[in-house]
Amino acid sequence: LKGHQDAHGIWDGERQGVKLKYFLDKHNIAVAMLPPPFSKEEVMSIGEEGMYDPSRLTSMRQMLLKETVPLLMEAADYLIMDFYDFHSLFFIYNGTAFGTQAANFMRTPFFKTRENEFQPALWFEVSMDDYVHYVDDFFRIIMQKYDADHIILNRFRANKYYLDQSGKILLISEDNMTPTQCHHKYNYKCRELEQYVIDKYNPYVIGIWGMQMCGIT
Repeated sequence: LKGHQDAHGIWDGERQGVKLKYFLDKHNIAVAMLPPPFSKEEVMSIGEEGMYDPSRLTSMRQMLLKETVPLLMEAADYLIMDFYDFHSLFFIYNGTAFGTQAANFMRTPFFKTRENEFQPALWFEVSMDDYVHYVDDFFRIIMQKYDADHIILNRFRANKYYLDQSGKILLISEDNMTPTQCHHKYNYKCRELEQYVIDKYNPYVIGIWGMQMCGIT
């Protein structure tokens, strides 16, 4: 399978019949197991205004309505996942929590008029014991449909380096990092979570992270 950046999915020119059912982005499986923070009417009132990527409105609404697990339980043969979004901020609100959808939510008028009501948090800043039961809840449900041979876990690492226009490999400056971006200082936390899932649920594992930035991660 080859990723297709523009299509946010799979390019299958060499494998006819491989199709992407759903692409659920910027939403980690722990907050997916918590109740919706808003009513359906409130969520559907959120429009494209302010979003840097209006094409993500549908997936943002799915995230806020906590439709991730029901969507994944629909017809599909494989579940491909990584823990990229455990590196990203989420919000605690009204006794529950939800993702920011790559900060798209934070750009909407809905957020800006209520900003002080939301408490930012990050799973990788607390012990895995504080959230791993949500991960277990996710797999308990999802494995009613997908067995271990049909779950593919892609190991993920956040880069420390980038390739500049002159072709030089440079260290990413802290000044260029934002709270919504993955940070390499949490890579050991990501490894810990990956290993927990591998040991307990035995998914098929791939690790393309070693090829990122010429293998320098």
